[in-house]
Amino acid sequence: VIAANLFEALAVLSDVKRRDEWVMSLKESRILEGNVESKVVIYERIGLPWPISDRDSVVESIIEQDLKKLEVSVSFQQITHPKAPELDRVIRMPFVKGRMFFSYVDVHHCFAQFIIELDVGGSIPEWGVNYIVRQSPVKTIKGLLHQNKSTQGQYNELIKLHQTRALQQ
Repeated sequence: VIAANLFEALAVLSDVKRRDEWVMSLKESRILEGNVESKVVIYERIGLPWPISDRDSVVESIIEQDLKKLEVSVSFQQITHPKAPELDRVIRMPFVKGRMFFSYVDVHHCFAQFIIELDVGGSIPEWGVNYIVRQSPVKTIKGLLHQNKSTQGQYNELIKLHQTRALQQ
């Protein structure tokens, strides 16, 4: 359970262009096609310290909203896409799959869960892989909380739209 309003947390999550402000080591994030309300394809590049090469991925996310229960699930997996060819000196992660789940607790709290499986590709020391895999979900949720506080008031229209939809259910 995190100290964030469900609708505010989802607004931050859906602002793909600004994910580099709060997702661990993210250098770039952009939508290739679709929309964050239902199904979206996103390119992301993770910056890693020298001498380790940056990693990137293209994931398709399926967003399912149950506005009666006030729950949102985002399932994602690695795909290929013509708008995101592989880059020189950047290793395309061969496997990315995961799920984020959010549910309403009260007006100031929501339940958040982040599960990810990945193969970072290339050669990274085992301690580095373990650090990335273990820290990524925790730092992502903490980053989401920080971004939620620093963007207060910037997503009012989107939040109001989602609240209205939920009330209509």
